[in-house]
Amino acid sequence: MKKKEVKVKNQPGIYKVLRFGPAKYKWVDTGRYRALRRINGANGKPKKDQAVFDNFEDAQAFRRGAIPKPGAPVLGRSQLGSMFSHQDERASGARGAGFTFRQLVDEWKAFHYLQIDYATKQTYDKRLPHLEVMMDVPVESLTPESMDQLVKYWVKDHPKKRKRHNFDKELDLIKVVLNFYRRRKNPQFVIPIFTEHYKAAQLIRGAMQPVRSLTQKDLSRFLKALKEQKNPLYFPLALTQFCLGLRIGEACGLHWKDIDLENKIIKIESTIVWDHENWQPRIKPSPKNGKARILVLPDVLIHELAILKAKRTFQTDLVFHHDDGTPLIRKSIGQAYNRTLKLIGVDYVRGTHLLRKTSATQANRVTGDFYAVSRLLDHSTPDVTMRYVEEVDDQKRKVAEALNQVAKAALAEQPSPEGAAAKANDAVAMSEKESSCAEVKDASVPQNPPAQVLSIFDFQKLRKINGNRRFGLLILQSRARVLAVAARVRLRSKSAGLHPLGEAQHESFS
Repeated sequence: MKKKEVKVKNQPGIYKVLRFGPAKYKWVDTGRYRALRRINGANGKPKKDQAVFDNFEDAQAFRRGAIPKPGAPVLGRSQLGSMFSHQDERASGARGAGFTFRQLVDEWKAFHYLQIDYATKQTYDKRLPHLEVMMDVPVESLTPESMDQLVKYWVKDHPKKRKRHNFDKELDLIKVVLNFYRRRKNPQFVIPIFTEHYKAAQLIRGAMQPVRSLTQKDLSRFLKALKEQKNPLYFPLALTQFCLGLRIGEACGLHWKDIDLENKIIKIESTIVWDHENWQPRIKPSPKNGKARILVLPDVLIHELAILKAKRTFQTDLVFHHDDGTPLIRKSIGQAYNRTLKLIGVDYVRGTHLLRKTSATQANRVTGDFYAVSRLLDHSTPDVTMRYVEEVDDQKRKVAEALNQVAKAALAEQPSPEGAAAKANDAVAMSEKESSCAEVKDASVPQNPPAQVLSIFDFQKLRKINGNRRFGLLILQSRARVLAVAARVRLRSKSAGLHPLGEAQHESFS
């Protein structure tokens, strides 16, 4: 299997490991990282130390010296007591030997929940019951083998819904909690969750489905049908989502003070979050990534917002709200969208996020500027935008037409069976004719003899074989040798005080 490594940006000494996927014919991320660091050797001289890790956090910790090189024998729960009995508590981090996972979760929640919003807290609280089987286990005794047992329990015995596909989110939650333990309690703790645990936790191994969004024709039908709904707010709300590529919470959280219809500018600064249990709305003063952004209003949206603003009766700054001034409910919006989709016979998309994906797909199709689309959607990286942009039929049709032209050209040049036989016979006759000509040519043109040692006096023989050019070259080479020998003889004779035609000449030719 072909592999290569790519440097991680702004992380010296850490490389991402890629493997070549022959199915897709491109390099695929393995999720592994190689970290390189310098340590002091046995003789005091620095040497390189490297290791490969299954996550980026471990690679960073290895670079800092916070964790040792993996490969040491794994200690199970029965071996843990004897290990800590022979080591100093402070040096080995034994203060966590009796620290259970439940205690760690309580400590993690007390601090981590201060940083996240209420909806995210509800998401974590919804996943924590799946970890109940490991709550009383000491954190230091968690090993890859214990994770194997946990995944087996989830897949075979744990009660679960029929629509559940995997336990990836639960494994991610364990990693988040254990990362907190490593940063606060024991920097040398190694998280025992590997890639194979994610693969084993897959319940339904179906093919990954492509991104789906409304076509331009279905979008027109959807907006027209939505305009006929009882609630007059759903049409301008959907149009706002599509024209600006907004999340449903951002669209419902728009305020009139952030909209400048004259200059065609809107500021996305707040959003609405809903309780997961009773769907009660709450205004959050910042969007999902915490950054406000400025967008340009299309003319068609300006027209609808101007009509909506002229009909304002309730003194609230929210653009979309109920008659009593409270924000809209996401569940009701989703039901209205799905009801309209069913009415027009569209069953391949549903939910409130379909308009955001449709906006990304259509904008990329018309402009071809993928980076601008990513900025419009306020994604952290263009990789996230790839999950929103659908390969539209126009692009597929262009590829099909190109391949069709190539196939037509190839079939037009393909000979018939009779023509192929005739061309084969002509090719055989031509090859025989060329071979006979080659024999005549070989017989009439003299060839160079095999390499051999020739005497310098065989000039006449060389002249007959290779012609005047070869003869002249050898003459020049021979004269140069004779002159060089004569110069050496004269030099030796002069240094020895002899006559040039005396002993020195005799020795040089002997």
